[in-house]
Amino acid sequence: MKRVKWIGILIMGICMTLAGSTLAASDNQSVYEDVIDKGWISAAEFDASKPLSRAQAIKTILRMANLTPIEGYLGAFSDTTNHPDREWINQARQYGIVTSKGANRFQPDSPVTKKDLILWLDRVFNLPDTVNFHSEQVQDTSRKSDPEAYYTINKYLALGIITLDAEQEFHPKETLTMGEFSLIIDRLSGSGIRDLEPAQYEGQKAKRKILEPR
Repeated sequence: MKRVKWIGILIMGICMTLAGSTLAASDNQSVYEDVIDKGWISAAEFDASKPLSRAQAIKTILRMANLTPIEGYLGAFSDTTNHPDREWINQARQYGIVTSKGANRFQPDSPVTKKDLILWLDRVFNLPDTVNFHSEQVQDTSRKSDPEAYYTINKYLALGIITLDAEQEFHPKETLTMGEFSLIIDRLSGSGIRDLEPAQYEGQKAKRKILEPR
């Protein structure tokens, strides 16, 4: 009799786990559809399991912010001259959102890292700067060697936009899928935009208001 009881409990636990997974998948699917409906990512491009490229990330961020091209930009990266998303990338460079990966290259089709994505988002979206950064413990990002990343990760963590793993690590060099990206930007929906000022000629550094770390 006890054996039957434990089997029943086991089956019930499995059913509850499956139900939770189904609900989570349903919630995620709703977010994916919302991102597409808003025009942030086209249905033709979207694949939740596909790695998110640097070009796709930038194009989506600029669509979210409703930024428009301005005449007199910094110029194309050497590896984006013929890229289908070159206008979006040029525009992001113009606003100082992205910079060269070296040798005037952007690597548009490479997967975007979690660190680069969070930095790009924070350079565009104006989120509350109400975090006690000194109380946070992100183990794999250094405040001394990479202060912008450290403070931005802590801010997004405190606001519930990103999470850390059990070891309190963010894994900044890891890449993201389009599905994971969609869940992050969904949490940013309704955020204000920073006062971005574009550079007007080659060699001028684009100006942007970056919140100073506390």
